[in-house]
Amino acid sequence: MSTALENLWPDDFIMTEIRPPVVVLKEQAAFLGQMTKNIVVGEVRTESSLNEGFSHNLYLVAPALNYRYFLLKVTHGIELYPAMVVFIPEGGIDREVDSEEGLKSALRKVFAADKTKRVLNSLLSQSKSADPF
Repeated sequence: MSTALENLWPDDFIMTEIRPPVVVLKEQAAFLGQMTKNIVVGEVRTESSLNEGFSHNLYLVAPALNYRYFLLKVTHGIELYPAMVVFIPEGGIDREVDSEEGLKSALRKVFAADKTKRVLNSLLSQSKSADPF
């Protein structure tokens, strides 16, 4: 007696293409490098754990200064949304987002914050005046 192999997985388990928060963060990190001619670049580092889920940390990096500034993190469980955006410079302000559009809205606010602009301006100014020798 032979038993045939049978695929028990449903055909419809891939319902929609959802862009992970880390993809959005990496895109924004790349835009920052383009805008500043790589004087200040964005860097995304991801950590994961069974209990905590995923944490994507966005740093502002000034290579000429050998300096990395921790700007924000986005955390989520195995499901991509809801996600939590934590803006580090403003005392760890948390904002829960339930979609990619919500994430983009939160990132716009973080990037436009006075503290973010001051830090970027400082990194740009110091990097431009750094001694190349």
